[in-house]
Amino acid sequence: METLQELHSILTDLGDERVLICADLNAYSKIWGYANEDTRGAQVEDFLLAQQLYLLNETNCPPTFEHCGRKGWSDLSFIKGTDFANSCTWKVLEDYNHSDHNYILIEALFSQSHYSYPRFKTAYGGHRRMLQHLGQKTKQLVQQIEESNTKDHLTKATEELQKAIFAACRKAYKIKKFKLKINSNWWNHNLQIKKK
Repeated sequence: METLQELHSILTDLGDERVLICADLNAYSKIWGYANEDTRGAQVEDFLLAQQLYLLNETNCPPTFEHCGRKGWSDLSFIKGTDFANSCTWKVLEDYNHSDHNYILIEALFSQSHYSYPRFKTAYGGHRRMLQHLGQKTKQLVQQIEESNTKDHLTKATEELQKAIFAACRKAYKIKKFKLKINSNWWNHNLQIKKK
């Protein structure tokens, strides 16, 4: 099946990234609601297992497709990443939408870390001093990058470079003071949905 080959290629390129895939695969399987299974359904099942993907569709859900009395569950949603799969809920919405396919609501809940970094005053000089501090570690950092032969080694080397630049900036520049103002200029009270 050509679609599965394309998905395999995309997933290979993305590596360890968390991925959500939603596709109309027209594949029959009891796992996602059909009464029987076809060849395409078996191929999709094998693909999900081989790629270690988690199917979000539920067996006893309403159909994702309805047309002239025909019903189907062809729209599949699957996820790469156990933590991602555990944070998601999946639901077919039976709202009228001018389409043969029903809306699918997928919600993902993440605990998100927020990072803040100081901003340095660079407009008033201090560049030579910064380069002197950084220069002490340059040879070691360049060697570490050149000797990197795996993704993990290169990641560690670039992290060390970032830390060295940051440390040199701290020694050479003063830190800017600024207030972070969050202004939701797109939101107003007219956007609220009034329920009757």
